[in-house]
Amino acid sequence: MKVELSIKLRLDLMGIFPAKSNFIERQIAVDIRKKLDVSPDERAAVGMKVQGQNIVWDISKEKPFEVEFSSTEIEYMKTCVDVLDKERSITDANFEVCKMVRGLRFE
Repeated sequence: MKVELSIKLRLDLMGIFPAKSNFIERQIAVDIRKKLDVSPDERAAVGMKVQGQNIVWDISKEKPFEVEFSSTEIEYMKTCVDVLDKERSITDANFEVCKMVRGLRFE
C-alpha cells in the first residue's frame, strides 16, 4: 500500500516501535525505518536541525514523500499501535501517527 507521509509522521512512525523485540520483528522495524529515513539532501532542503531536545525544520519546504508498505509491515505497525493502546501509552505526541496506522488497509 502506498502512503504519502510528512516528515513529522515519518519521524513519529519510527517512534512507535518497541525498544526490544524478537529477530523477525526487529528486521521488519529496520526495513520500515530505511523506507522512512530523511535523507541528507532532504534534511538540507528543509533546513532540518536540532534545537535543544527537538528536531525542527521548515514545513513549507517539504516535498511530498510517498512510501509503499507491505502487508507484513502494515500488520507489524498495527501490532505496535495495539501494544501502545493496551499499555495506555498513546499520547498527544503519537496520537496522529497511531490514528494513521490504524487506518491503513492493504489492498
